[in-house]
Amino acid sequence: MESSQIVLKLVLDEIGLQPQVSAFTERLSIQKKIYLTQLTGLDLVYRFSWYIHGPYCRELTSDAFQLVEALESDESVPCDRPLNPLAREFASKARTIWENQPSHIPSSEWLELLASLHYLKHIVYWPGAQRPREFDVVFAALVKSKPKFQGHRDGTLLAWDRLGQVGLLDHKVMARP
Repeated sequence: MESSQIVLKLVLDEIGLQPQVSAFTERLSIQKKIYLTQLTGLDLVYRFSWYIHGPYCRELTSDAFQLVEALESDESVPCDRPLNPLAREFASKARTIWENQPSHIPSSEWLELLASLHYLKHIVYWPGAQRPREFDVVFAALVKSKPKFQGHRDGTLLAWDRLGQVGLLDHKVMARP
Protein backbone atom coordinates (compact mmCIF):
# COMPACT_ATOMS: atom_id res chain seq x y z
CA MET A 1 0.00 0.00 0.00
CA GLU A 2 1.40 3.39 -1.00
CA SER A 3 1.81 6.19 1.54
CA SER A 4 -0.94 8.33 -0.04
CA GLN A 5 -3.39 5.45 0.40
CA ILE A 6 -2.28 4.89 4.00
CA VAL A 7 -2.82 8.55 4.82
CA LEU A 8 -6.17 8.51 3.01
CA LYS A 9 -7.27 5.51 5.10
CA LEU A 10 -6.19 7.19 8.33
CA VAL A 11 -8.02 10.41 7.45
CA LEU A 12 -11.15 8.56 6.34
CA ASP A 13 -11.11 6.71 9.68
CA GLU A 14 -10.72 9.99 11.55
CA ILE A 15 -13.65 11.66 9.76
CA GLY A 16 -15.80 8.54 10.19
CA LEU A 17 -16.06 7.48 6.56
CA GLN A 18 -15.62 3.91 5.40
CA PRO A 19 -13.50 3.53 2.26
CA GLN A 20 -16.14 2.21 -0.14
CA VAL A 21 -16.31 2.89 -3.87
CA SER A 22 -18.88 0.48 -5.32
CA ALA A 23 -21.73 3.04 -5.42
CA PHE A 24 -21.58 6.51 -6.95
CA THR A 25 -22.75 8.14 -3.70
CA GLU A 26 -19.86 6.49 -1.84
CA ARG A 27 -17.32 7.89 -4.31
CA LEU A 28 -18.99 11.31 -4.22
CA SER A 29 -18.86 11.29 -0.43
CA ILE A 30 -15.13 10.54 -0.43
CA GLN A 31 -14.48 13.29 -2.99
CA LYS A 32 -16.47 15.96 -1.18
CA LYS A 33 -15.43 15.07 2.36
CA ILE A 34 -11.75 15.01 1.44
CA TYR A 35 -12.14 18.33 -0.43
CA LEU A 36 -13.82 19.84 2.64
CA THR A 37 -11.29 18.25 5.02
CA GLN A 38 -8.44 19.93 3.16
CA LEU A 39 -10.17 23.27 3.83
CA THR A 40 -9.23 22.87 7.49
CA GLY A 41 -5.57 23.24 6.54
CA LEU A 42 -4.85 19.50 6.37
CA ASP A 43 -3.15 19.35 2.97
CA LEU A 44 -3.38 15.82 1.59
CA VAL A 45 -1.94 17.06 -1.74
CA TYR A 46 -5.13 16.30 -3.65
CA ARG A 47 -5.85 19.02 -6.20
CA PHE A 48 -9.39 19.44 -7.40
CA SER A 49 -10.87 20.77 -10.61
CA TRP A 50 -14.48 21.51 -11.55
CA TYR A 51 -16.47 18.55 -12.81
CA ILE A 52 -20.09 17.41 -13.19
CA HIS A 53 -20.76 17.11 -9.45
CA GLY A 54 -18.44 19.87 -8.28
CA PRO A 55 -14.84 19.65 -7.13
CA TYR A 56 -13.23 16.43 -8.32
CA CYS A 57 -9.75 14.92 -8.08
CA ARG A 58 -8.75 12.04 -10.34
CA GLU A 59 -5.81 11.08 -8.09
CA LEU A 60 -8.13 10.80 -5.09
CA THR A 61 -10.41 8.46 -7.03
CA SER A 62 -7.43 6.33 -7.99
CA ASP A 63 -6.14 6.21 -4.41
CA ALA A 64 -9.61 5.34 -3.08
CA PHE A 65 -10.01 2.44 -5.53
CA GLN A 66 -6.50 1.14 -4.78
CA LEU A 67 -7.12 1.47 -1.05
CA VAL A 68 -10.37 -0.50 -1.24
CA GLU A 69 -8.71 -3.15 -3.39
CA ALA A 70 -5.87 -3.51 -0.87
CA LEU A 71 -8.28 -3.73 2.07
CA GLU A 72 -10.45 -6.29 0.27
CA SER A 73 -7.37 -8.44 -0.30
CA ASP A 74 -6.78 -8.28 3.48
CA GLU A 75 -3.75 -6.03 3.20
CA SER A 76 -3.34 -4.32 6.53
CA VAL A 77 -2.70 -0.65 7.05
CA PRO A 78 0.72 -0.16 8.64
CA CYS A 79 0.16 0.92 12.23
CA ASP A 80 3.53 2.61 12.59
CA ARG A 81 2.28 5.76 10.83
CA PRO A 82 -0.70 7.14 12.75
CA LEU A 83 -1.96 10.63 12.03
CA ASN A 84 -0.15 13.18 14.12
CA PRO A 85 -2.23 15.03 16.74
CA LEU A 86 -2.54 18.20 14.62
CA ALA A 87 -3.75 16.23 11.59
CA ARG A 88 -6.28 14.47 13.81
CA GLU A 89 -7.45 17.82 15.14
CA PHE A 90 -7.89 19.17 11.58
CA ALA A 91 -9.78 16.05 10.51
CA SER A 92 -12.02 16.33 13.55
CA LYS A 93 -12.64 19.98 12.74
CA ALA A 94 -13.66 18.99 9.21
CA ARG A 95 -16.73 17.15 10.49
CA THR A 96 -18.13 20.48 11.70
CA ILE A 97 -18.45 21.56 8.07
CA TRP A 98 -20.96 18.88 7.06
CA GLU A 99 -22.53 17.92 10.38
CA ASN A 100 -26.12 18.83 11.28
CA GLN A 101 -27.25 18.30 7.73
CA PRO A 102 -30.84 19.44 7.18
CA SER A 103 -33.13 16.39 7.23
CA HIS A 104 -34.80 17.28 3.93
CA ILE A 105 -31.50 17.36 1.99
CA PRO A 106 -29.91 14.01 1.04
CA SER A 107 -26.35 13.56 2.29
CA SER A 108 -24.79 13.41 -1.18
CA GLU A 109 -26.58 16.63 -2.20
CA TRP A 110 -25.55 18.40 1.03
CA LEU A 111 -21.89 17.51 0.47
CA GLU A 112 -22.09 18.51 -3.19
CA LEU A 113 -23.62 21.87 -2.25
CA LEU A 114 -21.02 22.63 0.43
CA ALA A 115 -18.05 21.75 -1.76
CA SER A 116 -19.45 23.33 -4.93
CA LEU A 117 -20.39 26.61 -3.26
CA HIS A 118 -16.94 26.92 -1.70
CA TYR A 119 -15.22 26.09 -4.98
CA LEU A 120 -17.33 28.57 -6.97
CA LYS A 121 -16.79 31.33 -4.39
CA HIS A 122 -13.06 30.91 -3.86
CA ILE A 123 -11.39 28.75 -6.51
CA VAL A 124 -12.92 28.86 -9.96
CA TYR A 125 -11.76 31.63 -12.29
CA TRP A 126 -14.48 33.89 -13.68
CA PRO A 127 -13.33 36.39 -16.28
CA GLY A 128 -14.27 39.86 -15.09
CA ALA A 129 -15.86 38.63 -11.88
CA GLN A 130 -15.65 40.96 -8.93
CA ARG A 131 -14.84 40.00 -5.37
CA PRO A 132 -16.35 39.26 -2.98
CA ARG A 133 -18.66 36.80 -4.68
CA GLU A 134 -21.95 37.03 -2.85
CA PHE A 135 -24.63 34.36 -2.60
CA ASP A 136 -26.79 35.43 -5.55
CA VAL A 137 -23.84 35.47 -7.94
CA VAL A 138 -22.52 32.11 -6.75
CA PHE A 139 -26.00 30.57 -6.77
CA ALA A 140 -26.53 31.72 -10.37
CA ALA A 141 -23.21 30.12 -11.36
CA LEU A 142 -24.17 26.92 -9.52
CA VAL A 143 -27.52 26.69 -11.30
CA LYS A 144 -25.92 27.43 -14.68
CA SER A 145 -23.48 24.57 -14.15
CA LYS A 146 -25.90 22.29 -12.30
CA PRO A 147 -29.51 22.96 -13.36
CA LYS A 148 -30.75 20.33 -10.88
CA PHE A 149 -30.30 22.96 -8.15
CA GLN A 150 -32.60 25.49 -9.88
CA GLY A 151 -35.47 24.97 -7.44
CA HIS A 152 -33.24 24.43 -4.40
CA ARG A 153 -32.41 28.00 -3.41
CA ASP A 154 -33.46 27.48 0.22
CA GLY A 155 -31.31 24.35 0.65
CA THR A 156 -28.43 26.06 -1.09
CA LEU A 157 -28.79 29.01 1.27
CA LEU A 158 -28.57 26.60 4.23
CA ALA A 159 -25.29 25.21 2.83
CA TRP A 160 -24.04 28.78 2.26
CA ASP A 161 -24.90 29.65 5.88
CA ARG A 162 -23.03 26.57 7.12
CA LEU A 163 -19.92 27.65 5.20
CA GLY A 164 -20.28 31.04 6.90
CA GLN A 165 -20.63 29.45 10.35
CA VAL A 166 -17.31 27.63 9.96
CA GLY A 167 -15.53 30.63 8.44
CA LEU A 168 -15.36 29.41 4.84
CA LEU A 169 -17.20 32.31 3.24
CA ASP A 170 -14.72 34.95 4.31
CA HIS A 171 -11.67 32.69 4.01
CA LYS A 172 -10.51 30.09 1.54
CA VAL A 173 -9.45 27.79 4.40
CA MET A 174 -10.54 27.61 8.03
CA ALA A 175 -8.58 29.52 10.63
CA ARG A 176 -5.88 27.46 12.33
CA PRO A 177 -6.60 26.18 15.85
